[in-house]
Amino acid sequence: MTDFDPYHHWLGIPPHERPLTLYRILGLQDCEPNRTVIQNAADRQMTYLRQFAAGKHGKAATELLNETSRARILLLDPEKKAQYDRQLRRQEPRVAAAPPIPPSFAPGVSAKPGERPVVKPPPAPGGASAPGKAGEKTVLPPPPMPPQASRHSPIVPIAPPITSRSRASDSGEDEIFAEPAEDIENAGEATRRALRWARQNAIWVMAGVGLLGVTATVTIVVVILAIGQLAWFGTSRPGPITQENTLAAEYTNSIGMRLVRIPAGTFQMGSPPSEAGRRPNESPVHSVEITRPFQLATTEVTQAQWQAVMGTQPWLGKQYVREGPDYPATHVSWTDAVEFCERLSRREGYTYRLPTEAQWEYACRASTTTPYSFGDDPGELDDYAWYSENAFRLGEKYPHEVGAKLPNAWGLHDMHGNIWEWCQDRDGVYPSEPQTDPTGTTIGRDRIGRGGDWLNDAGRCRSAFRYAYSPTIKLSYLGFRVALVAAKRTQADE
Repeated sequence: MTDFDPYHHWLGIPPHERPLTLYRILGLQDCEPNRTVIQNAADRQMTYLRQFAAGKHGKAATELLNETSRARILLLDPEKKAQYDRQLRRQEPRVAAAPPIPPSFAPGVSAKPGERPVVKPPPAPGGASAPGKAGEKTVLPPPPMPPQASRHSPIVPIAPPITSRSRASDSGEDEIFAEPAEDIENAGEATRRALRWARQNAIWVMAGVGLLGVTATVTIVVVILAIGQLAWFGTSRPGPITQENTLAAEYTNSIGMRLVRIPAGTFQMGSPPSEAGRRPNESPVHSVEITRPFQLATTEVTQAQWQAVMGTQPWLGKQYVREGPDYPATHVSWTDAVEFCERLSRREGYTYRLPTEAQWEYACRASTTTPYSFGDDPGELDDYAWYSENAFRLGEKYPHEVGAKLPNAWGLHDMHGNIWEWCQDRDGVYPSEPQTDPTGTTIGRDRIGRGGDWLNDAGRCRSAFRYAYSPTIKLSYLGFRVALVAAKRTQADE
């Protein structure tokens, strides 16, 4: 274990190339100015590293994920990035970004033009498999961002990104990520559509030849088909279902809602008697198996997303809210949230719904067993959540913009605090026996809310804390996020 070097064995970075700059984790030149390039590079790296978070070296993978997350947050903050860039320019000797590795014939290395190569990790010492078993997760979320380096302090040692176009799925087979279809595939489909159109409109083509002549008719047809081709290319986008009929690792839908894949797995639901702040309704702790992966929105539904689907502003003019596209949609009942999911499903062609309570806690924990997704210490909650200490007690008596705090290890923001989130389930007592894909009791009226909010103390923001509300109530601290299941909608769903 002591001989294992994750930078070298996983990322191919030898010791003599360290310490590294924050940009090295993204595979970019120091002081890269393009925010989109930085964000995309960070997302690719985190997606790659998550596959190593199981097995004997899960702790090392977690540390790399944490460093990646810190780099992403700092470099996407314009003010902090500017300070860091100035520090880099002053520091001597300057650590240059790693030169791109050419797409050589070396085994385990592949690359596309303009992209850092994919380096397949060599075997870990002693014949251990670095990634571990598929389906196992031990990733912890990134810790708070480190303080700004001083002139005399070492630059945080971090590694460059590795991009990957596939990874092991829960079944052990390679999972193909949803990426834009190749132009040749789009062209083939567009050509088929054009031929179909020509066959269906043959009589009008012949009439045009008789009235206008061959040249004029051909010109008109070409223009029509060109417009059709452009329309087809313009509307083509990757979907949440991959070529292998599995959920994509990440997906952004037509209203800008970003969702990430939550793997199948088993966890302990509820809280033990020793957990501070626990309530009786969090007992008994019981084993829950989530048998199928699903996608979950990385943030709560925003006001802009709500308006795009529902065309209303239920929060307008209400107390304890701020208005803006990235603030969460509040003053929505459970019934309203269900209607939103139904309308979004019809719009997108895929089935959206509220997460079950088990899915919500499973995703919130992200393979942890501690009171919070980041550990035991409520003192760290400020970095992950809006709650009473950094919102209500400071006079900020409203939900804050989504995604402003650190995510958990599975890329989900605001699972602790900000606003309560509706779940699909009714309020009920936990069973003591193991459960498989539970959907809660069928008795009762009130529905479950999870996560805590901006005016709650730390104890109510724990992963296991649960509360119940009337399904028709509308509050300034109550909203929701959506889940997307693999099944494509059919006429029976309408």
